[in-house]
Amino acid sequence: MDQVDEVDAVDIEIDVKEVKYLKPAEMDEQFLQRYRVESEQELRDRIRDNLQAQLESQIRSDMSEQVYQHLLGNTNFDLPVDIVARQAGTILQRQYINLLSRGLSREQVDEQMEQLRAGSEEQARQQLKTFFIMDKVAEKLEIEVSEEEINGDIARVAIQRGQRPEKLKEQMERDGSLAQFRLDVRQSKCISKLLESANITEAAPEEKSGKSKKAKKKAAGEPEEGKAE
Repeated sequence: MDQVDEVDAVDIEIDVKEVKYLKPAEMDEQFLQRYRVESEQELRDRIRDNLQAQLESQIRSDMSEQVYQHLLGNTNFDLPVDIVARQAGTILQRQYINLLSRGLSREQVDEQMEQLRAGSEEQARQQLKTFFIMDKVAEKLEIEVSEEEINGDIARVAIQRGQRPEKLKEQMERDGSLAQFRLDVRQSKCISKLLESANITEAAPEEKSGKSKKAKKKAAGEPEEGKAE
């Protein structure tokens, strides 16, 4: 049997200075004025509407991601090596500027760039593939994006960030992100158009059993993989 060293007992005294706990706010007039409502019911209705809007936004985001993944997974074509390399360089340059703008030193930026460089080529492939697919979708659906739409979306983003729209647009022009922003707006319109004609069904939560993903797909009646026209 291994020998166990004896440990001397230690006495510890703890003085409790203060005890804090959460206390529900009183639903008085001052509390309601803070949220610019006139009654408790109006506040409850506003909270419910906000939660519903967040839920709908999340659902739409999830559906959009499914559309992207379906298009990417069912469309195969080769990308020119030189275009992929240029796009990877553009991604790295944008990330470099973003890191510097966050106040990091050049040593810290260079350290992070080494890690980002490893995944830049795959990211470039995904971006380019998405671009070519969505460009074809936009052409077939005759989707265009006006300057008014771009300015409107920039204004919404600026409000969320607490910035002036014109300043944000100037910043995007300087760092080269405005062109990508235009593409994102057009892609969003494409996805919205596709969802308008999509047959949307609710799926049950995935079971934590030994069933394979392929078996689940067949049971749900999902189509086999193929090329997108």
